[in-house]
Amino acid sequence: MKILNKITNHKYISGALVLIVLIAGASAIANNAFKKASTTDSDSALTKVILLDVKDYQKNQVSVSSNGIVESLQQADLRSQVSAPVSSIKVSIGDKVYAGQVLVTLQNTDLNAQLSQAKASLRAQQANLEQMKKGTRTEELNLAKIRVDTAKQTLEDTKIQQDLLVKNAYQTLLNSSVQATPTKSFNAVATVSGTYTGTEQGKYDVSVYLTSNGYYFNTNGLESASGPISSKAVPMGDRGLYISFSGSDLNGTEKWTVEIPNTKASGYLTYYNNYQNSLTAKETAINAATSALESAESSLALAVAGATAEQIESQEAVVEAAQATIENISAQIDKTIVRSPISGTVSSLSAKYGELITAGASIASIVNESGLQVKSYVSDKDLPLIEKGADVIIGDGIKGKVDRLSPSVDAKTKTAEVDILVSEPENSNLIIGQNVTVKIAGKNESTSTSYLLPLQAVKITNDSAYIYQVSNDSVLEEKQVTLGDVDGEFMEIKAGIEPEMKIVSAVYELRNGQKVIIEQ
Repeated sequence: MKILNKITNHKYISGALVLIVLIAGASAIANNAFKKASTTDSDSALTKVILLDVKDYQKNQVSVSSNGIVESLQQADLRSQVSAPVSSIKVSIGDKVYAGQVLVTLQNTDLNAQLSQAKASLRAQQANLEQMKKGTRTEELNLAKIRVDTAKQTLEDTKIQQDLLVKNAYQTLLNSSVQATPTKSFNAVATVSGTYTGTEQGKYDVSVYLTSNGYYFNTNGLESASGPISSKAVPMGDRGLYISFSGSDLNGTEKWTVEIPNTKASGYLTYYNNYQNSLTAKETAINAATSALESAESSLALAVAGATAEQIESQEAVVEAAQATIENISAQIDKTIVRSPISGTVSSLSAKYGELITAGASIASIVNESGLQVKSYVSDKDLPLIEKGADVIIGDGIKGKVDRLSPSVDAKTKTAEVDILVSEPENSNLIIGQNVTVKIAGKNESTSTSYLLPLQAVKITNDSAYIYQVSNDSVLEEKQVTLGDVDGEFMEIKAGIEPEMKIVSAVYELRNGQKVIIEQ
């Protein structure tokens, strides 16, 4: 009874804790009775227990508590190096990927066209160099002249063809879903027909007015015209558009707007992109034809004049520049192909198909979950208490060790970074990005041989106190200990345990000789 009196009179023990201790005592008495009747467990499922390392509870041992964020030891946050629309997405969040695997591609059609053009230019310049070194024969001179004539004609034909393609694409854009939109709701309906043959963008403002001969319409804006209100098509001007009316109850206040092009039409964006693509294709085609002509003219000039040593050296520099151009364009194309630098799991994916990605924008994140660490920060006062390799308890008993310590303290926050390596990441159930608490064992200079164990790890009866160990055959072994003072939720143990021991963390309702399962 002396032990119970000592505990119940302690200033830190609440009534609830006294009740726990009394129940534990009653349980021990009941267990003694039970052992007289039977010394073995007969049947039911085995109780799971968690073990504590006694060395972690040595009295006067310094520890530092902090918070931290779980990180992957290998993590790649991928950002775009160029501005371009997303053309394909090869993975989804949660997918396993390998190093070098393509994750996302950005639009690079124009770059590929430039690359093809650059390769063609390189071949031409290489051919010129070879020709300069060999010299020119009469038949080769004649062929060079024919190539120049052919290149000139090809350039003229290309300009005519591309101008026509651009014109057609532009006219298609201007005539996409042309319609008369009323400025407000009324019964009369205006319908636009025909093909707009102009090149100017803008709008027609159509209004109705009453004359002695009946209602007439008037147009302003792109063209000025007037005519009678009729169900038959009446010209809106000289650019190919006609207008007709249906409905009744005109009052002279009706107004419509005809937009050229109709930017609100569902197909407008498609026609606009087609027009822009035609402009790009025109420029690419003309540039290629121009380069071919320049190359042919250069070849002819060399054939006529012959090449000097200086000219050959200069042409070699031209070839090297052409090769550098190809390497530069190839590097730009590589930047549009986003690959994973590590093997791991896709943890985030910001890219969306068709969306314009700007340079520096986030595309995806890859994490390798085979290794985890906790990034924590401690105060400038606590930093001297910590050393590399110190034991750490993460959250609810997950083990770790201090892996890296910042050599300096941040001048603003007065804290230093501490990286903690998770000992068994595959069994930790930690999630990358999770906030956790950490308890770091400090440099221990104490020579104390007593320990502060959690109260629930000590079984206290009316005249004794015990802790439990688990034998090699998973059976509980009772070991008597000598108690000291109570400190908050901890009980001082003065004798009976050693630092290398592992003991059961919660002994309530357990008994000596009971078979258990150790929970990892």
